[in-house]
Amino acid sequence: MPGPEHHRDTDLYVTDLDGTLLDADGRLPARSRAALADLLAARAPLTYCTARGLPDSGQALDGLPFTLPAGYYNGALVARPDTGEVLDERTLPPAATPPLLDALRAAGARPQLIGRTGTEQVVLTEPPGNPAEEAFHRARAGRDPRLRTAPGYPPRVDAAYALVCLDAAATVRELARAATALAPPGVAVTVFDASEHPGHLVLQIGAADADKGTAVRRIAELAGYRPDRLVVFGDSGNDLPMFAAARDAYAVAGATEAVRRLARQVIGPSVLAAVPQKLHELLERPWPHP
Repeated sequence: MPGPEHHRDTDLYVTDLDGTLLDADGRLPARSRAALADLLAARAPLTYCTARGLPDSGQALDGLPFTLPAGYYNGALVARPDTGEVLDERTLPPAATPPLLDALRAAGARPQLIGRTGTEQVVLTEPPGNPAEEAFHRARAGRDPRLRTAPGYPPRVDAAYALVCLDAAATVRELARAATALAPPGVAVTVFDASEHPGHLVLQIGAADADKGTAVRRIAELAGYRPDRLVVFGDSGNDLPMFAAARDAYAVAGATEAVRRLARQVIGPSVLAAVPQKLHELLERPWPHP
């Protein structure tokens, strides 16, 4: 991997996946795939930072050969998408996980514990209890090797990246208040919108420095790019730290108002390949024919 600032005079492009590059069903439109393949074949300085993990990101990107470090779990993990090599991880303090997990369950929540056991990434979950959780499980059943569904699972992981709850907005806000009261120093409680599930919010409890802003700066450092040459694309509240860290930020159509306010420009929707089209424009490459 290149040393520090190997690419001093080159912009590094980082895109979110769901709602930004992927469509509402979490799929990569055919036009987007063809355009991204063209960019990657030309060795464009392009990567991604997502709430997804390594396996399901690779599936969603349909085998596209990304090689630069990428961010996962909203920045808790930075890894090589081509090899799976972990380059940086920001984890919950081990003593913090059990009491937070107990408190969420006592409040009626069904938290996911996202973490690592040895070199294997896992998502430990309770059975789904609301339509948004059911959609999450349905989309991954039989396809996501990380998923382990077991009522009352114990927090037995070597490293915990995050506790996550997906529920109705009022429920998540109440859970966030309870978790904030318990969270020790070094732990952040974050609430952001679930763009694909109207009326629902996501609660994430993770390390205080595990966010997309930290991740994209770390990606730039690892790949040899200057942090002041970051150009990012996003749509949702979890992208705000990434937008704040970037020199230029672009919001897709349908982005939240907070994301739009930080954007240099609001571009088209993901279904019309807005991000690949903007990348071709910025990199001064002709749009590939279908």
